[in-house]
Amino acid sequence: MHEQVTGYNVSAIPMDSDRYPEYHHWTIKVEWTGRERWAVRRYGDVFCRTDGRRRIPRGIYEPTPSGRTDYFLRTYRFTLDEALALARRIAPKVVCMNKTAEQYAAWIDAQRAEREQPA
Repeated sequence: MHEQVTGYNVSAIPMDSDRYPEYHHWTIKVEWTGRERWAVRRYGDVFCRTDGRRRIPRGIYEPTPSGRTDYFLRTYRFTLDEALALARRIAPKVVCMNKTAEQYAAWIDAQRAEREQPA
């Protein structure tokens, strides 16, 4: 038997579909790409180091394997530690539905509190 971890999910909010049903929109994936290299992805986009410094990270659409140049691989592939650190920097900055993860969580929690108040 052989086992290998091939991915991690990083999110700025709890990955709890009962509490935050749309949490996956703010989730960054760190995925093994072979040869001890990892990619940082969200949907079809892949991120590089400079995305971690941007106010709103913008990945690029990942080219097909035959379109991945040596430059691309140097820029968009990392060690596991580097990839996880980058994902942790990007996750709180992701904007979806005009909200960051923190804003989305606060919005959901406020809606839940409003529904649970006695009439």
